[in-house]
Amino acid sequence: MPAPPKDQRLIVVSSRAPYSVRGAPTELKAERAVGGLVAGLDPIMQERGGLWIAWGDTGGDRRGLRRVEVPIEAPRYALRLVHLTDKEVSGFYSGLSNNALWPLAHYFIGRCKFSTEEWETFLQVNQKIARAVLDEYRPGDVIWVHDYQLALVPHMIRTRRKRARILFFWHVPFPAREVFAVFPWRAELLLGLLDSNVIGFHTVEYARNFLQCVNKVLGLKVLRKKGTVRLEDRRVKVRAFPMGVDAEALAQLADSAEVKQHVRELRRQLRARHLALAVDRLDYTKGVLERLEAIEVFLEQNPAYHERFVFLQVMVPSRTRVGEYRRMKEDIDRSIGRINGRFSRSGWVPIHYYFRMLALPSLAAHYRAADVALVTPLRDGMNLVAKEYVACHPEERGVLVLSEFAGAVEEMSDALVVNPYNPQEVAKTLAAALEMPLPEKRRRMRRMRELVAAHDLRHWAQACLSSM
Repeated sequence: MPAPPKDQRLIVVSSRAPYSVRGAPTELKAERAVGGLVAGLDPIMQERGGLWIAWGDTGGDRRGLRRVEVPIEAPRYALRLVHLTDKEVSGFYSGLSNNALWPLAHYFIGRCKFSTEEWETFLQVNQKIARAVLDEYRPGDVIWVHDYQLALVPHMIRTRRKRARILFFWHVPFPAREVFAVFPWRAELLLGLLDSNVIGFHTVEYARNFLQCVNKVLGLKVLRKKGTVRLEDRRVKVRAFPMGVDAEALAQLADSAEVKQHVRELRRQLRARHLALAVDRLDYTKGVLERLEAIEVFLEQNPAYHERFVFLQVMVPSRTRVGEYRRMKEDIDRSIGRINGRFSRSGWVPIHYYFRMLALPSLAAHYRAADVALVTPLRDGMNLVAKEYVACHPEERGVLVLSEFAGAVEEMSDALVVNPYNPQEVAKTLAAALEMPLPEKRRRMRRMRELVAAHDLRHWAQACLSSM
């Protein structure tokens, strides 16, 4: 990606920081954080340079701010960390973001908890982040704000800098009006976003939902075909920018001698003639229990695959201190144990389970080793696992089974699309994926690989920034 002109510095703003910074000022250490947003934006910032502003754990620095150049060993851009108190973290992140906006965006209304106190903290933290941006801002900067936790930041910047250029990207699903309407502060959130110049979403459906909410909740003029909202003094663009992955780097890694050797060892260790894989963060939106039910149905209905088929679930730990997530993991553990107890034979266990994050070379090996990827969230903004899996299959032999409720389905029409709430359908589709003729596998995978390569991470970033 070409460097921006000198008067167009890029300021990225997000809730979580891309690095966890530790140590004394003379001996700083920065460990890269986990997550799709960081994985997507850090390479872009390392190429372009600029400034990233985020909430971060500053290792006990109670002054509230710390500025470092990252990565520490070879600095490419500046990182400004905004300190939050324990109370602010509780109300803003654990509270309104995770108890209200996250389940609302994913259509889990029954899980929503609305608290006026948490909303007030949400306002305070957005104001704190906005102040940090205003402290750093200079005319000509492009401000790129990320995700629902910071939905009010554009308004807080615009009130002080009328001519600021603000791009906002909403990384999770934007729900239909009937769902969004239950949010008590719906008007305030929409108005906060509308002080952006451009608002981006992963899919056309999410952009359409947003425009309908703006029209029905705020009564503003919306030009749906043009994707704009008409305000008194300006127009706001609303666009779909499907996020991509670093397809070229993943393909090269998957085709490396190290990864290919790992693939051979992995299949030998698992004793799998047929391997299906799922990679998820621990979260109720990912549909892990529903997927396990489908695996059980598959084993019931396909005894010919006993002692030949293995399903591997990779689960990345998330929010393990939250009681609900601990209980969810316990339910997953029990379900796997019960299914394995029912179907295992001497020398064969149908379900293998990792509860840890895999290093990228190991993850690429798992992707390439898998005959089938089961990407079946109950609802997901995009789900980059689907694209990573495709990028890691240079031999074009894998099959992608994809939830109809993942944002990626809007682009990846050559996947086998399923309703994740229907275990019979998922089991039947898994069998079809395993039995698919090789020429059809290659046709489907080739088309998906072409799409993933063309609409990669850099294409996404360029499309977003060019819209300004």
